[in-house]
Amino acid sequence: MGAAAGLILLSATAWLASPLQGGETAGPVQSAGSAEKALTVTGIVIRDEQAVYAPEGEYTLALAAEGGRVAAGGAVMAAANTREGLMCAARDCARNDAGGARELARRAVYAAAAGREELAEPLAALYEPVVDEPYELAAAESSAVWCAHSDALEYLSPDVLNEVDAGTLHDMFSLEPVNSGAAGKLVSSNIWYFAAILPASQSALEGSEALLRFEDFEATARVSFAGGAESGERAVVFAVNEDLTRALDLRVCEAQVVMKAD
Repeated sequence: MGAAAGLILLSATAWLASPLQGGETAGPVQSAGSAEKALTVTGIVIRDEQAVYAPEGEYTLALAAEGGRVAAGGAVMAAANTREGLMCAARDCARNDAGGARELARRAVYAAAAGREELAEPLAALYEPVVDEPYELAAAESSAVWCAHSDALEYLSPDVLNEVDAGTLHDMFSLEPVNSGAAGKLVSSNIWYFAAILPASQSALEGSEALLRFEDFEATARVSFAGGAESGERAVVFAVNEDLTRALDLRVCEAQVVMKAD
């Protein structure tokens, strides 16, 4: 079984006890009644996250809601060699975690709407007589947000952005997501980073504010690091403290950057 940092495997007994370059956009972005110059850039999203691997077992069940915050010690996934063991895991976790119970109830409502009775089995298990079938859990070591998606690049921690330069970012843009077998990831900080390459002529002072426009949402950010000019480019790191759940699946992507006036 693969081991993942930041996870605790609990037994049932223990539980019960092409690199792309940024360029200028064709037109301005309107904001607060005035035209502001926007840049379309390519960057990479970095989060404080760790991959989650499912425990050993023939059957697995995600216990945390997608984008939901899991408390320290909270279970995110169960595994067992029998369906009965998996139902025991669902029952025991829900009885100890109100969030888990709500997630099972949500799935039962979806199952009813979709006409898929089998999806409601974990909820029905809450009312089963007490039985002791073995199972294992993967749980969060600290409070974190669960995402059932992994690209094997979770090792890219915010530390890699310290004093980053444009050349390093180009290399990072070339990294290919792979299927590592991880069941998902846990993101432990609400702050996430967008490290992008801007034209060297673009002013981006550390601490200055910017608006980042992604494909499906926009977020306010602050420049946490601005590198020096190199071959007409510079690396700029934007720190964002909002919309984490909407950025969970982002990695290398484009965004429009609008630097706000000081």
